[in-house]
Amino acid sequence: GEKLMEKLPDKKDETLLFGVISFLRLNKIKVLPQNHLLGDMMFKEKCYTGNTLSQEDKKTIEVGIEAAKALSEVDAGQTVVCKDSSVVALEGIEGTDKTIERAGKYAGEGCIIIKMARPQQDMRVDIPAVGIETVKRAIQIKAKGIVAEANKMLFLDMKDCIDLAEKNNIFIIGVKI
Repeated sequence: GEKLMEKLPDKKDETLLFGVISFLRLNKIKVLPQNHLLGDMMFKEKCYTGNTLSQEDKKTIEVGIEAAKALSEVDAGQTVVCKDSSVVALEGIEGTDKTIERAGKYAGEGCIIIKMARPQQDMRVDIPAVGIETVKRAIQIKAKGIVAEANKMLFLDMKDCIDLAEKNNIFIIGVKI
């Protein structure tokens, strides 16, 4: 491990992970994508809750998807929060939870949280996820909904998330890009 660390250009998470994968590959060990065995936990293209979206919600989601894709292309973050067809918060170094909190503070209730995978997301490591903490944050800011990229994101604690979201009139949608 120490010899491997010495050869790496930096100590970033991604560099370390890919260094280990390269080492394993050199030793004839194939690293499978995380979703290989977690297919049932991946977001699908569908609405998971019983909510109906307005035309304004759909327009806001389109704006958010474009913004999240642009943000992830420059590897700055993967989450944006939108309201009324406008971007109100972009994820930075603080992470998803703080981005959601900031959006609620500045834009108030009715926001929509959109999370997309990076264009070159390596499914062997660090698959983005939405789970119960994301739903709790959405409830705290009185968000309208959560949108996640289908087939590229994990949906953790799915049943509990759906139940909690429905109790709080929040939609959860998987979209395919």
